[in-house]
Amino acid sequence: MSLKDWFLIIFLLILAYFPIFWKLDSHSLYHWDEARNALNANEMYFNGNYLVRHYMGAPDQWETKPPLLTWLQVSSLKIVGFNELAIRLPIALFALGTVLMIFFFFRNVLQESAAGFFASLTLVTTNGYIHYHVARNGDHDTVLIFFLVALLLSFYRYLQEDTIFRGLLCGLLLALAVLTKSIAGLFFLPGLLLYTILSGKLLQLCKRKSFYLGLGLCIGLVATYYLAANAANPSYLTWVWNNELLPRFFNLNDDPEFVHLSDKLYYFNILKGSHFKYYFWFLIIPLLLLCFHKKLAHKSFYLLLAITAFSFLFLISLGTKKGWYATPAYPLLAMLIGMGLAESIRLIGHYAHLKIKTAYLYIPMALLFFALPYQQMIQKIDQDKGSSDKYGELLEHLEKIAPTQKAYFVLYQWRNSSYLWYEQVYERIKGFELESCGFRNSLEDCQAMPEVGQQAIVSSAKMLEELQTAFHCDCIAYFNGYQVCTIVGKK
Repeated sequence: MSLKDWFLIIFLLILAYFPIFWKLDSHSLYHWDEARNALNANEMYFNGNYLVRHYMGAPDQWETKPPLLTWLQVSSLKIVGFNELAIRLPIALFALGTVLMIFFFFRNVLQESAAGFFASLTLVTTNGYIHYHVARNGDHDTVLIFFLVALLLSFYRYLQEDTIFRGLLCGLLLALAVLTKSIAGLFFLPGLLLYTILSGKLLQLCKRKSFYLGLGLCIGLVATYYLAANAANPSYLTWVWNNELLPRFFNLNDDPEFVHLSDKLYYFNILKGSHFKYYFWFLIIPLLLLCFHKKLAHKSFYLLLAITAFSFLFLISLGTKKGWYATPAYPLLAMLIGMGLAESIRLIGHYAHLKIKTAYLYIPMALLFFALPYQQMIQKIDQDKGSSDKYGELLEHLEKIAPTQKAYFVLYQWRNSSYLWYEQVYERIKGFELESCGFRNSLEDCQAMPEVGQQAIVSSAKMLEELQTAFHCDCIAYFNGYQVCTIVGKK
């Protein structure tokens, strides 16, 4: 590699570190998908069942995706320990892997190091990628994105070079995408098919032996897992159908969580308004180059990125919608931005008859173009308050200020997945005794009461008021909305 390439790689690693890794473990787990995934990892760690996800001692009927993410998080728990970093680190590493994969594809395959550098910087400063549920949380989407981007880049090379290795690689990557997030792993296929048709290579592809070997490998791996999981848990395929396939896609289960079902411009609006807002209108540049630049280098790759990204966004617009469902499109849009920016700089140098080398324009242009979104990204991470539920941070705080105190009576209003994960960790790993009581409207809802001398944890003023109507309490600690009180006596 040239000195310029080494400089770009080192500079890119430094710039990527802060959006992806900085303060990664500074907040408690989010109580929806992230904590649920963490609970699945805990259960797998302790029960040794690496085939079926479990939740509270039973097969998980809600989180029915294949357990590839869970395997990664279990491995991380064994290496890092039971903490937030262990749950999030595998995802952050896949995020960095995606950034580096894009750079090295541009450098090694397209011979466009600058475009790869710009594309990678675009991705790590994209709000929708460095975001809740994606690169900085213990969820499926970043791992899915890694395999989908790898599939797209490998398929591009496979169309140009028919080898058994490339055919099998495409099949393996597609299988890994499915084993990460079920049917979502297939959502690039319409775009890849449309590109193959428009490039006139569909018939050629269908005649390749390597194509069927790769297809067979994909089907074999996916079918083997699903059939084995259903054999171990006979209800599994039914749960998959309801939670992952058509009933969920078309909201046939009437789940109130899935909103904007009829809003066909939902993803267009979130890209423009928040998730890709800084770069959204800059997409005009690569699209104009694609349409009007007759000598545009790598025009076929521009076309592949544009077709796949917009086909994917159109497909997901037909079904249920969540903001993070659009995230697999962001690396593709980032690559379009990177190529468009690099080509624009070359054109400026050419038509302005600049006497300096175009390469010398890249760094000042990068500083000018990315300084503001990068600064805003770092500011967003620094000001992020994390999950609204601070139960994990409370237990960590109590462990520091009272290391010998291990027994608490906990009044909770909603025993969500985040609460359950911290309960498991602190009881199984750290030796805490956490006696819990579900509080709805009054203390009478509890099946058990705190005893004199116990320390009680309450999370709201109403709970404290109810506790104080029945007991004399000495509140000894306050932390992020929680209060810890010693039960002095009964009233």
